[in-house]
Amino acid sequence: MESRRWICLDVLRGAAAIAVFCFHFAGLTAAWSSSLKAWEIFTLLAGFGGSLGTNFLLLLSGFLIGKSEAEGASRYWPLLLKRSVRIYVPYAFWVFAALFLWAMIPSLAKQPFSSLGAEYLLQQLVLIPGLFPQRPVLTVSWTLSFVFAGYILLPAMAQLCRRAFGSKLNLAWVWLGATIAVILCAVLGDLVSIRLSYIPMGALLAEVVMVQGVVLKQRHQMIFAAVSAAVLLLFRYAIQNWHLVPSDPKFLYSLCGLAAGSILVLLLFSCESILRRRFLSWPSRLLRSVGVRGYSFYLLHGAVTKVAVFGLASMWSWQQWPLWLCVGALAGCFVLTLMAASASCTLLEKQATIFVLAFLRHRGREVSYPLVANCR
Repeated sequence: MESRRWICLDVLRGAAAIAVFCFHFAGLTAAWSSSLKAWEIFTLLAGFGGSLGTNFLLLLSGFLIGKSEAEGASRYWPLLLKRSVRIYVPYAFWVFAALFLWAMIPSLAKQPFSSLGAEYLLQQLVLIPGLFPQRPVLTVSWTLSFVFAGYILLPAMAQLCRRAFGSKLNLAWVWLGATIAVILCAVLGDLVSIRLSYIPMGALLAEVVMVQGVVLKQRHQMIFAAVSAAVLLLFRYAIQNWHLVPSDPKFLYSLCGLAAGSILVLLLFSCESILRRRFLSWPSRLLRSVGVRGYSFYLLHGAVTKVAVFGLASMWSWQQWPLWLCVGALAGCFVLTLMAASASCTLLEKQATIFVLAFLRHRGREVSYPLVANCR
């Protein structure tokens, strides 16, 4: 099956990354903007969108896994090697950069640099901050723990099921079973985070869209899907902020996000299939420019924003920022993060991946997965 780059994935990834960026920006500037009534709406929406954006990024990671399995792009080990290099090289570089920054500017450190031991550093480098209780160097490390676990486990599950049941196996049932299993473990046993369910759910969506060919072709179907997603998101917001559910709302809250995210992905694919030109408008181009650099943008936005905000705070004598400074800082941090992400994407994601895989080929290791041509 020929691989195709879907614009809607970049658009959704860009929107999700910006939502997470706004959430962290609002948190970092809360001490200087707490008296601004006009800023309260932004802070409220950022708080809601940040969690949702992270979930969308997990969903899209699962979609890429399911897409690779649907296309039959590679065997397990070459694909895992390529993805590991792509994820790990930028991550390790920026972890060490953050630690160096902590040593140089102690006020930016999350904890005293002298208290960091070899065990803490090892936990950071093996990408397990999300699987064990610890404070990560990079805020988004816990998400990468989930993503990396998905890249290890889901393709292995697909390989084992194919060997057991043959080529006629419908992977949609495998991904659906994995999604239900994660939800049940999280709700009944509290063994894993329920957010892990977004990864196999993303793989299920890829199987449904790419193999089963399920898209919304009629306008009334699209309208119904859009309204359903909006209602689910509104209910999720109500659970979070209005306390509609007296008991523990974790299950309903997560289920609303999972259902809404799945509907939106299906809706975006349907829209691109029918109205591809609409995705070439300037708002989509802006989101896409972030989306194609989404991994580096996600890695760097917290550190760039923290340095910029703390730098501004040291330059201004007043304790409360005016609205124009908050808006200007938001725009400035976004531009700086996008510039840093572009450099990281080109130098660390693209070139480092090409270099490492070429080195392994030179050493005689078989790496059949094709080298990447752009940041993806």
